[in-house]
Amino acid sequence: MKLPGISVCVFVLAAASSAAFADEISDAKTLLKNGQYEQAFSTLKKGTEKNNPRAEFGLGILYMKGQGVPKDDAQAADWFRKAAEKGFAPAQYNLGFLYAGGRGVPKDDAMAVEWYRKAAGQGYDRAQYNLGLMYELGLGVAKDYSQAVDWYRKAAAKGHALAAGTLGSLYSAGRGVPKDEVQATRWYRKAAERGGAADQYRLANRYADGLGIAKDVRSAAGWYRKAAELGYAPAQINLGAMYASGQGVEKSNAKAIEWFRKAADKGEPSAQFNLGVMYSEGRGVERNYTEAADCFQKAAEKGHVSAQYNIGDLYRTGTGVPKDERIAVGWYRKAAERGHVGAQVNLGVLYLNGRGVEKDYVQAAEWLRKAFARGNGRAGSLLKSMKDKGMIDRI
Repeated sequence: MKLPGISVCVFVLAAASSAAFADEISDAKTLLKNGQYEQAFSTLKKGTEKNNPRAEFGLGILYMKGQGVPKDDAQAADWFRKAAEKGFAPAQYNLGFLYAGGRGVPKDDAMAVEWYRKAAGQGYDRAQYNLGLMYELGLGVAKDYSQAVDWYRKAAAKGHALAAGTLGSLYSAGRGVPKDEVQATRWYRKAAERGGAADQYRLANRYADGLGIAKDVRSAAGWYRKAAELGYAPAQINLGAMYASGQGVEKSNAKAIEWFRKAADKGEPSAQFNLGVMYSEGRGVERNYTEAADCFQKAAEKGHVSAQYNIGDLYRTGTGVPKDERIAVGWYRKAAERGHVGAQVNLGVLYLNGRGVEKDYVQAAEWLRKAFARGNGRAGSLLKSMKDKGMIDRI
């Protein structure tokens, strides 16, 4: 699990008490907003000469991002340390993050925990969340789910969406807390309501499955839509599937295509496969086997088993692609090795008839037996026929 990134909100806390400090920070804020990074650096540098921790923090951010100065994590760490030692919580958090990642300082999880703890003790929610994560993963401290939960709760109480979503996961798994799907759903909802696409997707799944809440496909579709509109590909796929089946929404193959395409354009193999099915069946779009083959090929190359089987079928029959049984054998084999029963049967038949491969009754029987063991009747009939013809001595 990756730690969240640095805090770049230079001006999130109350201004320093000195009016001069406040003026410098206000000026720097305006310059940064206008992209005048070199002038902002000069303004903040003057503030550091007066030991202004917010100015020190600001210089750390500029060095971290390479704005107005060459990017330099070591310089960033030095400036964050100056502000952190004055008790400035965002700087303490960022210094902890640098220690956790070994950026600008030697990697040291124990030091990361120390600085996170200082910021967390001041109520800084990002630090509270990261400290919880360190306890959950046992980084820099002994693994302690109870401590992790405590810190996640503190962060979630301040509106930290990741903390709320993580609590949902812990309740669902029963780690650090008693397993409780109702509580898991409650926390996922809190995270979803704060706009986190992944948590909106998780909440939608729980409505779809009736997990920790009454099953409600309309609510599921609503939450999938929120996450989908934020560009979350798994939600786009599920929303497309709901439109294709008419679950929770009015059935619309055109809208299904629209959402599948959005996710497919992100390289999601399940979406590419679903889009291929829509093209091959002419649902929501004119039937086009060439487009279907292209979609199946893309998904198959990413390891989607059903797509591997389907592109194998298209090469075997020459539908949407030039007929090539050797290529078909290759795709069937990939799917068969991962347990696809249809691919096991077809691969067995191709070995039996010597199409795309050299005829091999042993290989044919091996693949047909795998399919028969999974309850495939056609495989059983073929094995019986092979035995009756003396090709094999047993089914």
